Amino acid sequence: LKELIKQLDKVYLMPEIAITSMLCINYLVDNNPRYHSTICKTGGLAKIVQLTQNIEYIDLAENAIKCIEKLSLECPYNILEADGFNAILSLIDFFDNNLRKSALKS
Repeated sequence: LKELIKQLDKVYLMPEIAITSMLCINYLVDNNPRYHSTICKTGGLAKIVQLTQNIEYIDLAENAIKCIEKLSLECPYNILEADGFNAILSLIDFFDNNLRKSALKS
């Protein structure tokens, strides 16, 4: 997992590797909940939050958003500390209207 997180830094050099790494991280988070804390402890969450702002590679940003959603169930405070909430809100224009309404009502 630590090597996959390191590969996220290569988004501008080799975006295919970063996208594949993000897909692998999503798969690992889906199948093993103990990886949630590992991602947070190794600084991977900050990198994933940063990838949401990279709309140049929209596939990577979408997978980063999915990963943050999965991590929010186990470690919501870490997401707040990594400024993940603001990162997701800055992308609210890309979500459908029903999701916007429900997010703004809360």
